[in-house]
Amino acid sequence: MAKITPTKIGQFVTLWKRNSEGHIRPFDIHDLTDYVIIGAKDKNLSGQFIFPKRILCDKGIISDKKEGKRGFRIYPSWDFPDNKQAQRTQKWQLSYFFENSKTKPVDIVRVRNLLNIGN
Repeated sequence: MAKITPTKIGQFVTLWKRNSEGHIRPFDIHDLTDYVIIGAKDKNLSGQFIFPKRILCDKGIISDKKEGKRGFRIYPSWDFPDNKQAQRTQKWQLSYFFENSKTKPVDIVRVRNLLNIGN
């Protein structure tokens, strides 16, 4: 579950492991299953990001060559970032976001398509 931070728009999530010596290390592409699912919530709003491992690698969050990141910011559809970098990040992230609220149920067909599950 992502965390709301007091000074920045968006939510922060950590994505790391501990190595055999107990040190925190970023995941690499060989550590993870095919998808990373991250929950986002703000008051009565909620949803999940379902990120394919490949997109996280393409964006430098996990890596197959160099060290990836230990944490990153997510921007659900209800957030309105005020800087260009955050807006660009939100734009690609929303392709993997599934809102779930009383007025907007999860689009199951879209989830199944992302996960390559037959309809």
